[in-house]
Amino acid sequence: MTLRRKTYLTFGLAFFMAIVLVVVVSETVLIQGFRRLEEEETRESVERVLRAIDAEITELHREAGDYSVWDDTYAFVAEHGQSYIDTNLVDSFFTVLAVNLVAVVRTNGDVVYGRAFDLQENRSLPLPADLGSHLEAAGPLVGHRDPEAMIGGLLVLGGKAFLVSSRPIVDSNGGGPVRGAFILARALDARNVTGLGVLTHLSVNLSSVEGGPLPADYQASLPVLENGARAVIRLLDDTTVAGYALLRDIYGRPQFVLRVDLPRSAYQQGLATTRFFLVVLAGLAAVVLMSAGLIFERLVLAPLGRLGLEVRALAADGGQGRRVKEQGGPEFVSLAHTINRALDAREEAETQLRQSQKMEALGSLAGGIAHDFNNLLTVIDGHSSLLVDSLDEDDPRRQDARMIREAAKKGSSVARQLLAFSSHDRPAWRPVDLNAVVRGMEDLLGRLIGENITVVSNLHAGTGCVMTDKGQLEQVILNLVLNAREAMPRGGRLFLETANVVVEGDSERLDPGAYAVLSVGDTGVGISEETLGRVFDPFYSTKPVGEGRGLGLASAYGIVTRQGGDIAVESEVGKGTVFKVYLRKAAGQREDPGHHGEVLDGAISGSETVLLVEDDLGVLNLAARVLRQQGYQVLAVTGPEHALRLLEDESLAPDILVTDVLMPGMTGVELAEKAAGVVPGLRTLFMSGYSAGTVAARGGLKPGSAFLEKPFIPRRLLAQVRAVLDA
Repeated sequence: MTLRRKTYLTFGLAFFMAIVLVVVVSETVLIQGFRRLEEEETRESVERVLRAIDAEITELHREAGDYSVWDDTYAFVAEHGQSYIDTNLVDSFFTVLAVNLVAVVRTNGDVVYGRAFDLQENRSLPLPADLGSHLEAAGPLVGHRDPEAMIGGLLVLGGKAFLVSSRPIVDSNGGGPVRGAFILARALDARNVTGLGVLTHLSVNLSSVEGGPLPADYQASLPVLENGARAVIRLLDDTTVAGYALLRDIYGRPQFVLRVDLPRSAYQQGLATTRFFLVVLAGLAAVVLMSAGLIFERLVLAPLGRLGLEVRALAADGGQGRRVKEQGGPEFVSLAHTINRALDAREEAETQLRQSQKMEALGSLAGGIAHDFNNLLTVIDGHSSLLVDSLDEDDPRRQDARMIREAAKKGSSVARQLLAFSSHDRPAWRPVDLNAVVRGMEDLLGRLIGENITVVSNLHAGTGCVMTDKGQLEQVILNLVLNAREAMPRGGRLFLETANVVVEGDSERLDPGAYAVLSVGDTGVGISEETLGRVFDPFYSTKPVGEGRGLGLASAYGIVTRQGGDIAVESEVGKGTVFKVYLRKAAGQREDPGHHGEVLDGAISGSETVLLVEDDLGVLNLAARVLRQQGYQVLAVTGPEHALRLLEDESLAPDILVTDVLMPGMTGVELAEKAAGVVPGLRTLFMSGYSAGTVAARGGLKPGSAFLEKPFIPRRLLAQVRAVLDA
């Protein structure tokens, strides 16, 4: 046998053995890998359905909380007034909230009111006979001790599954004592289970543990689930895989087995890919010369295999901080470099996404608080204005009323800052003297930090003005100083310094240009290295639970970065911390004193008919009173549905509609459109506690619409109404 034949035979045998080895490896590694991927996908699908069920329960908590923390409900439990039922617990209550049962129960277990409702047939049903067994005074649904407590989950009533929420009934301020429980339940019937499937894009089934013999696959999964397994994965056939989870009721008892079916598309695709790979490899074995195989192995397969192993290792542990080695031929070095750049870009994008989500959550919270705060300020400012106008100049109470108005104005400034932060609207930035702001706050800061902390100021005379909002800048300084105070419980020194700096083009977080730097330092306990990277995270706090909300530094960071600046932090444990606030300078500009007041001239009275719609009773009563005092005929209602009924049933023809924009059930814009269909040419004035930008985005307010932002004084309301009528 010739050397060539021996060589060909040796290489052929080696190639054949390589193919066999590849087959074995593909079966034990690749196919098993696809099976693990299939199992992980199934577990995630089960978790997605469970999260959807938890979201339903959370929604019920929120809806139950709207009624449980309310003076009207609080009074209803004690007085059992029929007007509360006729006003609130009507058919639309069930259809709007998509609930099938409501119960108002006293703390002793007595049912003040209970009603079941069929949403499909739109009719009342008898209450489940076994409902009373769950309403014992010491039971989880009724025995609330904490005014902020809540209980929710799965409950079987009358042999049917319900998602239930129970909230303690307290007054509108969240105060007690607890008078009972407000209970909402939503049926987890076939229709809602189908809805869960549509929502999650999955095939979802439920089978009762107590409702008779379970199907074989459910029965086989039940013991594992009862022993604490979060999910069980089973193959139904070659095309379908199922994931199972156990649903327990509010008492912890197993009630239902959840099954999620998925096609085995990932596994089938992996199997087909593996077979195709083997066929191609066999074809190459027939046509590739032994020498070419050796060259291919040395120059291509070996470097590529190493790179593939590194990439799989990165994928297995997430690749955080690790990179592939740039070695081999030029092509593989270039490929490894490209992979490393992609990993860098991915990590940076993930970091930015997490930060964006955190700030968005904080913004949503701030916007909601500011909206409710503006409603309260409208009532305070409005009634104090009426009080000022009703008192003589020499009446000492007039000065008290004016002080209330001034406090309301300051509160309005805070609310505007929250709205600007939450809605990402750009405030009216003006040149502001940084040193003047710091000096103006020194007395206030001295009172806040206490006598055991010494304030050391070093303000650079040439710092000049920065482009910012003065109120927001004061808020940033206040938050940083309060943070420094908490870091020095036994006293110390607080440093306030200003300086100028020019940022070149190599900065990753600031645009090139001139900046003023405000440094706020302390001699406190310092910040650990692991905590330092999270100091600006929303809701993150190192204080014990209940003592800190984790919003101060996050709010300051959001305000500064939104103005094109940045906050840097340096700290050493046991020595102190320094926050450096970079603010863009207002080159060549002097401080703008801004707009400190307004005079609303012109007529404000009238005799026209005004339809006033506002879901906040305080604002509604104030606006109605102000308008009536100036001669207007006012029809005041608390909801858009009531307003439409008045227009349609009583054939009213008001001259102007004054409505809040964001209300339950229907927006003010939708109400205006429907009202215009009943009363052609009806003029509309919109009002809201949110900013115009937020209202346009959430409420559909069109550009150019007449808009009155809360809080407002009576004369501004009258002037706006008169202007819309006369336009």
